[in-house]
Amino acid sequence: MVPVGIETDRGLLAEGLAGKGQPVYPIAPAVVTEYRRRLSPVRKKSDRTDAEIIALVLRDDWGRIRPRYVPSAAAGSLATLVDAHRRARRTRLRLQGQLRSLLRSAHPAAVAAWSQLDGGLSRPEARAVLTAAPTTAAAKRLTHYRLSKILAAAGRIRLVDAEAYRLLELFAEPVIARRADMERAVNVEVSGTLTLFDAACTVEAKLQESVEEAAAAHLHAPIYLSFPGCGLLTTARLLAGIGDDLERFRDVRGLRAYAGIAPVTFASGSSRIVQQRRVCNRALKTACHHWAFASLTRSAGSRHLYDARRAAGDSHASALRRVAGRLLGGLHHCLGHDTMFDENILFRSDL
Repeated sequence: MVPVGIETDRGLLAEGLAGKGQPVYPIAPAVVTEYRRRLSPVRKKSDRTDAEIIALVLRDDWGRIRPRYVPSAAAGSLATLVDAHRRARRTRLRLQGQLRSLLRSAHPAAVAAWSQLDGGLSRPEARAVLTAAPTTAAAKRLTHYRLSKILAAAGRIRLVDAEAYRLLELFAEPVIARRADMERAVNVEVSGTLTLFDAACTVEAKLQESVEEAAAAHLHAPIYLSFPGCGLLTTARLLAGIGDDLERFRDVRGLRAYAGIAPVTFASGSSRIVQQRRVCNRALKTACHHWAFASLTRSAGSRHLYDARRAAGDSHASALRRVAGRLLGGLHHCLGHDTMFDENILFRSDL
């Protein structure tokens, strides 16, 4: 087999070559750019010259370039679901921002009605009430009986009457009235945006359910779930980024660097600068950040390490990276030795 260099490790071409057993070596575009400057000072670029440069990189740096990682069927399907859920969540947040912007002028009471509750406008009861009353004038026509029915149909069980009275009182506050024709136009605009937003929330919820089911069925799921602050969704995100090949990372330093947790040191003579790592798997880095933050209330060791780093002068993000680095080290060890999380071992020096 002839090794194939390519500037990306994703897409149909990379998957098709890997499916045929062809060795694929991803070459970062930044590496190609730097190599091009070495060959010629003229800033000339074409597909043909880039192909020649990739071939030269493979020839000169052979042995230092790692082949494309091919995940197992379970890890690959899970990574696809996680990517789809991430895109659906991004779409939902964008539409939620658009809806909030419209409601500030069309229905300002609705912006504050659920702002203090988890999910805000994405809550099923919020979407149901806004569907029935997308503007201020429509909300003022709601009755307690109808609001109670809407809340119950949306899935609310506790304190339905109290919530209906709270919303009625909030919607009854005086606001500047619009002309009737303007009110109808705004009603159409808000209703259309709400329809898209409701569909985005439904798609995100279905994808999250599929992601959690796939994560729970994975062989390594019990080890991930044994760690503090690591639920099914976090497990899925970590598994999608790390994979299930135990030989992929030879030591925990490589895993931390790949996740963007390990810093980068620039040293020359008496100058030494330590900076945050920018080139990394950003989705995995975000998952580690959320994982470390969630572990602060579930692990005494994580909390003690975080407080110690904050007392030493680290910022919030820097202290969380320290916690995430320790958790990744424990995860790497547990996966390699098929053991569960033990707080007394991982945070032995911090307890």
